[in-house]
Amino acid sequence: MDILYGILHKIINMSITGTIAILAVLVIRMLLSRAPKKYSYALWGIVLFRLLCPVSLPSVFSVLNLAHVEVKEGGEVAYISENISLGQGNPDLSAEQKFPMQQRPVKERESSLKAKEEEAFGIKSVEDETGALVKVEEKQNSFLFLGMQSSFWFAVWLIGAGILAGSRLLSGMRLSRQVSCSIQIQGNIYLADYIASPFVLGMLHPKIYLPSCIEEKEQEYIILHEQCHIARKDYFIKILAFLAVCIHWFNPLVWMAFFLAGKDMEMSCDEEVMRKMDRDIRAEYAESLLRFTVGKRKIPGMLLAFGEGDVKKRIKNIMDYKKPTAVVSVIGIVGCLLGGICLITNPKPEKVMQDLAQLGNGSSFFADGFHSGSEGDSGLSSESQEREQMEEAAEAAIKDAIIEHNGTFYSGEYSYDVACGSFTKLGEESSEDAKGRQKITYYGWALYNEYKFQENGLKEVGGSHIPAALTFVIEEGEYLLEEYWEPGDGSYLEQDIRGKFPGHIVKDGLDSQKFIVKQMQDCYEQAVAYGKLDTAPVIEQLIDSICMDGESESSDPQDYIDAHLEEYRELIYYGGYTVRYCMNRFEQGGETGLEGHIMARVCEEITGAVAEIPVKAKLSETGQQWYDGLKGYVSKILEKFVETEGIPTHIEFGIPVSLPQNKNWIQNLTVQKSDEKYLQLQYYDGILKGQCTMWIVKDGEIDLPEIAFEKAMDETWEGHTIAERLVEVKVQHAEGWTLASWEYESYNFAILGEVSSQHSDTISIPKTALGLIGNLP
Repeated sequence: MDILYGILHKIINMSITGTIAILAVLVIRMLLSRAPKKYSYALWGIVLFRLLCPVSLPSVFSVLNLAHVEVKEGGEVAYISENISLGQGNPDLSAEQKFPMQQRPVKERESSLKAKEEEAFGIKSVEDETGALVKVEEKQNSFLFLGMQSSFWFAVWLIGAGILAGSRLLSGMRLSRQVSCSIQIQGNIYLADYIASPFVLGMLHPKIYLPSCIEEKEQEYIILHEQCHIARKDYFIKILAFLAVCIHWFNPLVWMAFFLAGKDMEMSCDEEVMRKMDRDIRAEYAESLLRFTVGKRKIPGMLLAFGEGDVKKRIKNIMDYKKPTAVVSVIGIVGCLLGGICLITNPKPEKVMQDLAQLGNGSSFFADGFHSGSEGDSGLSSESQEREQMEEAAEAAIKDAIIEHNGTFYSGEYSYDVACGSFTKLGEESSEDAKGRQKITYYGWALYNEYKFQENGLKEVGGSHIPAALTFVIEEGEYLLEEYWEPGDGSYLEQDIRGKFPGHIVKDGLDSQKFIVKQMQDCYEQAVAYGKLDTAPVIEQLIDSICMDGESESSDPQDYIDAHLEEYRELIYYGGYTVRYCMNRFEQGGETGLEGHIMARVCEEITGAVAEIPVKAKLSETGQQWYDGLKGYVSKILEKFVETEGIPTHIEFGIPVSLPQNKNWIQNLTVQKSDEKYLQLQYYDGILKGQCTMWIVKDGEIDLPEIAFEKAMDETWEGHTIAERLVEVKVQHAEGWTLASWEYESYNFAILGEVSSQHSDTISIPKTALGLIGNLP
């Protein structure tokens, strides 16, 4: 139902925009009451554009800026969210429907989360009548309740529009048959019997039809009136206007605008005839109007009839007609231009911040490898650092909001040692609130877990995994939570998500299995770090539990995994800790038994290496064979997980030298040369994806390779020491190289990185420099 829901949402927003334009045009039209009617008629073109086109160009002069409305990507104005209430009714609610997952008792919430985790591993179990768990075929929830509602309201709108368009079309067809025997006078002018008034008919080749009873003296100005319509393409505009009525038939102001625009159209043509005639024809023109006045049902609303509209006002306008002065014409033109600029354009959106870095199909804000920056980032340090600070503030605010929102429910009733939160962002929208403050809504999956520390590792005692939309107002760089939105449960879940989330991310917003594993790994990593848990014995015990199954006599490792899915999932959730433990065992060699098979399969699943090498874990004779094949083909995968041999990332060299602790960033660190006045380090930068060399020289200059840097690409970054001393970093770029250099007291620093391709993310080099500076005294 995405399409139906989206169409209704767009129509309602267009109708609101059109209503604002109609009200504004009515005011301007009143101010221009003494100006020629062609200016009032031109103003209705703005309304027509707003009713038919959902997007427009942004402008600081837009009158919609006063309403502080949201402008979506692509230029569409949204006065209301996509969460449109469509008559939800009040059915009897089940326990799941009454209490969303995050508001249910812990055991029930834990069971719901476990069910999601099992679905992520392809498992679906239910209780039979005896209470025993049995596997069943998973069936998709059709959410017919939502489907019926969106279909019903779309059908109501479509029927109304269809009846309106169909009735006018039939009237037009009858009129076409009625004039089929007309007589051509000249060119595109015809005489026809049984018609009440002169009119224009046709799209590609419009024709003028005159009643056969028309007097010869009347023909000149009546034909001139209809030719004026044709010259201005009024016949086409009238059809577009009627199309707008068909689309917005439920809006009474659109009907009013349609009739007022038709009146201004006719009066402007009347004035044009008065201007072109070389004699005063006002009296006889008014008499002809009275004679050819048509009722509302005699001529279809899409056609241009000479005698339609408010004939009384048309006659009064004719009798009062005077050729406009230059001043009046200028006022009319200025009014139209100002109206067009203010009403056609959309509010100018405030650019709040750059998109946060995307990782895979979603970006987990709290994942180990999160970093900012993009290709070709050549902004000055103040801008880059401000963006980085905003990203970090957003991460912290979202994480805190998830923990506070869910933790408030527990209120200390249930015992746990640590609460963790993870958010996978699917999309974001930015706007301004009524006070002009920046506002951002993040859409995605929010995971909240509570753990207790035990001898055998972590025990999950509660949690929830649910789509969420978190709206923050940014004030002085601080993210203030304005709304924490969650969908209802049961049959309301899909309806609420489709109503709240942007259309392009609804599918991911309904897929509870797509991100659960990654987010569970993220929460496990937070819990392990908080509790300083030694994971090696925990992982060893989990592997032993899978392999030491006295009841199994199978030689297939998958049978052992199937029999111990809970333990296998735990290994998956420990993520990088599991991989590092297994890789270190493989590095020692001799893993040719069942444990080697289990370790190979779990590592392959966590690292995603299954797509990288020709030898798969399931097809390998031993786990050791799989590891040797992996090592030969994708050694860089191993560098992220195997513990680095050699020196730590903190060195004392008269001053502290501290590199980032993230093993996905700084890898294979080695000392090339070291003495009391000279230090040279080399490492692999996992973000840059290239080798880097760092020099620190005391009381001397650094002997750097001769490289032709492009001066136009130079940047200046700023860092602050612990004592808040400002240190400037000069960043230079050349083909294949990026250099960061700076001075601190009697020390000279430099980091030179190899840039392997134009897509390499060079921002990690100056960020490494800022990290080093931040640890200086």
